Amino acid sequence: MKIGLSLSPGGLLLPYHMGVLHQLKHENVIDSSTLVAGSSAGSIAAMAHGCDVHPYQVLEGTIEISETCQKKYGRAHGKLLQQLEHHMERLVGPAEFDHLQHQSSKIGIAYTQVFPKHQSYLQTSFANRDDLFRAVRYSCMFPFYTADSPWLMDTSVSSTRQLLPRLMMDGVFSVPWDRFGCPILEDMSTDVDRTIAVSVLPQHVLKWCANGMGSFPKHNCISPSLAEQEANNDFWMIDLIRMAVFPSSRQELTQLFDRGGRDAEMWCRQEERRHRQKEKRKRQRRRILQMETASVEKRVGV
Repeated sequence: MKIGLSLSPGGLLLPYHMGVLHQLKHENVIDSSTLVAGSSAGSIAAMAHGCDVHPYQVLEGTIEISETCQKKYGRAHGKLLQQLEHHMERLVGPAEFDHLQHQSSKIGIAYTQVFPKHQSYLQTSFANRDDLFRAVRYSCMFPFYTADSPWLMDTSVSSTRQLLPRLMMDGVFSVPWDRFGCPILEDMSTDVDRTIAVSVLPQHVLKWCANGMGSFPKHNCISPSLAEQEANNDFWMIDLIRMAVFPSSRQELTQLFDRGGRDAEMWCRQEERRHRQKEKRKRQRRRILQMETASVEKRVGV
């Protein structure tokens, strides 16, 4: 079975996604050929995966962005877009983009057009680095947070559309709320058999809020848990919300990266148990069928 990953938005909680991807790669659950798609912070993680940028580099980039926003501006909102552009240029050079283009890497960047017609996009091919960076900027453009404006304006001319400027916005608005910004892979012409969602916020909490993440069964979602009995519970919901929108310390962001890795590892162990239980049920059904067949044969004297 071929899986695809669908990554949620998350602001400065990006290290959680990178921790998940790092662990899943370590577990051989994903490789460079695995389709990884995302919105907003998820789009940055998808780009990094496809371009073979090491997760620790993205973690360090997030720490630098957080520290710069805190020291230089005293806030993150309105200042993230320029920081994102700087770090994309630094981390995704020509060699990294060439890896995306010429290896088996598959990524999807989700974003939303609000004018001249409301339309959702999941871009999977990129003409050049600028095209990739442009898609990620659109995907990360949350109104009045990423930058001091409600949208980004695209004035580029395409032979396939009219000469009207397009107003582009965050990928979280490209799908229904019950997906919490996780792109729809089932509509793509891919060979993905199963979509695994990765949410930076707890799935069970989002489900309380208008059924957020309700599209995904629990076993098809990797997300933090807020169970009090868990010894590795580093964060509470208020911590995650604060860290998503405000600058955080190196220690907190590193802990978030590690938490993503632990949650991914826990999901892998749960998958192994599910697989064993599934195989056990299959064996039980085979034994029952064999017994029923033997009983019928005995009655008819075969």
